[in-house]
Amino acid sequence: METTRGKILTFANPKGGVGKSTLSCLITAMLEWSNKYEMVQLIDADKQGSSVSLLQRICKNVPCSHYPISYEYDKLNLILLSQLMENTRMKQGNVLVIDTPARPGQEGIELFTKSHAIIVPVSNTMAELPPTLEFVKKLDKIKERFQKIHPHIVIIPNKIHNNRKHLR
Repeated sequence: METTRGKILTFANPKGGVGKSTLSCLITAMLEWSNKYEMVQLIDADKQGSSVSLLQRICKNVPCSHYPISYEYDKLNLILLSQLMENTRMKQGNVLVIDTPARPGQEGIELFTKSHAIIVPVSNTMAELPPTLEFVKKLDKIKERFQKIHPHIVIIPNKIHNNRKHLR
C-alpha cells in the first residue's frame, strides 16, 4: 500500500440519471476488492439514497452513510461531509467515494472541488451535454480562482445511445 494521504473521489453531474450512483458503487466495490487501501468508504449525498442500498447488496463490508445535501436540508450535512473529507485526507490509505445529487448547488460544488478527482458521467443526449459542459466550466473556474490543480476532472461517457441523429 502507498504511504500517501487519503484520496477523495466525487461522482457529480448536474443532470440526474447519468449513472453517478451505479458508477460510484461499482468503483467503491472495486477499490475495496483490490485490498490496496486501509479503508474505503462511500457517502451518498443524494436524497434518494440509492447508493447505500446498492452498495450493501454488492459489497456488504464497505462502510456507507447517507448525508443528503440539497436546498431541502440545512447546512449540517454539508458541514459533516466537509469534515469527513478532511478526516479522509489526513489518513494514509483511506479512500472516500462521494455520490452527489443532481443540481447540488454552489456550496456543494465548491465542497466537491476539495476532492482529488471529480468523475463526471455523461450520456450523449442533447438534454445532458450542454448542462454538463457548463458544470465542467464552473469547476474549472473554481480551480482557476484558487489556483489549484485538483480536482482532476474525468468525464466518463456512460449510457451512450446509438440511435441519436447527431451520431450519424
